[in-house]
Amino acid sequence: MRLKSTVSAGLLGLLSLVCCVGGAAEPAGGITYIPLQFRTISGVRPFIDVEMGGKKFLMKVHSGAELTMMTIHAHAQAAGVTGMKHVGSYGISKPGEVSQLGMDAGVLPEMTVAGKTLRNLPISVFEIPQDPPVDGMLGSKWLKALRAIVDYDKLRFGLPATPEDNVLEDQKLLGEGYIAHRFTFNDANGSYQIDGEIDGVKTPMTLVTVAENVVDIELAREAGIPLGPVFDTYAGPGGAVGDAYLAKRMVRLVVDGQTVVSDRPQIYDTYAYHGEPRKAARDNAHSVRLGADFLLANQAVIDFGTNTLFLRPLSVTDPAAAGK
Repeated sequence: MRLKSTVSAGLLGLLSLVCCVGGAAEPAGGITYIPLQFRTISGVRPFIDVEMGGKKFLMKVHSGAELTMMTIHAHAQAAGVTGMKHVGSYGISKPGEVSQLGMDAGVLPEMTVAGKTLRNLPISVFEIPQDPPVDGMLGSKWLKALRAIVDYDKLRFGLPATPEDNVLEDQKLLGEGYIAHRFTFNDANGSYQIDGEIDGVKTPMTLVTVAENVVDIELAREAGIPLGPVFDTYAGPGGAVGDAYLAKRMVRLVVDGQTVVSDRPQIYDTYAYHGEPRKAARDNAHSVRLGADFLLANQAVIDFGTNTLFLRPLSVTDPAAAGK
């Protein structure tokens, strides 16, 4: 889901300056990798182990969350979050029910991930009912600031010590036969955008590290994609609920000119999900979401340091389709 940021640009800038390892300076180079762990919670989602305030948490890696990071109120207290300020009504206690706790913003004094200690991180605090429970999320701005690498092929999460490490990793991936695609960070909505096509209709797309692929219901109609059965009910972060359909057939996906593995995406009203009025012009946040289903199927690697998406060619991921 797309989540709103409550942190200032100043605090985000601070994030890029607080990295150290065991209280000492960072090493000259290298990437520290830790395992990506996957759970099925409203779709397949990747998680990593972290420590906050000296306590262990399992955090979701969520590039579609328009924030630095978040946790729920109980975990914020356990992790020692300071400077808590109430910023509005946000978060749900259960599908369709807005949490009475609302949304707060604070500062996490210390976090350790992949051998790095990060200090004084801006953090949003609100409720997210999930089963099994979700300790929190590492959002789009956190991934950007830490230049993270999320590898769906080797199932690992990496934090580079220097920007040069990102460049060297990209060169290595190209040498392994990956196809590189540049994406952009959309400052307006805190998302990662790439151009593509769905069944021949050109559209901006959003790269989201979690869950299934989604097509907005009006775009599906424009592309002539028939609706299959209602198989679920979406529950937006602002309390909206509605029907989610499964596409009646497989759809053709093209990402930045590369034909990728076809999929049968979810289809629903993405504007209603976000609690926003429908706009006349199509934008990436409400058109197509390429989620974990897409990233796993195409053995993708995302380098948030160089804004590069690496995909295996179709001859590797779907040889039968590539031969047609």
